[in-house]
Amino acid sequence: HEIISHVHMASAGVLFAILGVFCVIFRRKAKRKGHREARRRMTIYSTCCLGMVVTVALFIDYAITNVEVLVLYGETIGLVSFGVSWLTASHVLPFLADPSERKQLFVST
Repeated sequence: HEIISHVHMASAGVLFAILGVFCVIFRRKAKRKGHREARRRMTIYSTCCLGMVVTVALFIDYAITNVEVLVLYGETIGLVSFGVSWLTASHVLPFLADPSERKQLFVST
């Protein structure tokens, strides 16, 4: 039972680290585009990446201190950061996507 929680925490830490790398990649793509909306996305991706770093740091702190609330805070910050970065990368929100790159959720026929 003890090893399962350690494997879970290690796996979650790796997952959020990988999601942070995705934020870095998305930020670089937005930087190459350079228009106003892309600069907004860069800021969001940077913030989300910071959220992923904080998440991993909280997991490490939990491993050292065994203060369980750190897991709750870490997972909350990580999941919200992931959700925001995913929604930003979708290019659906008008203020975050240039008209030429905007995707439509619903297409009328």
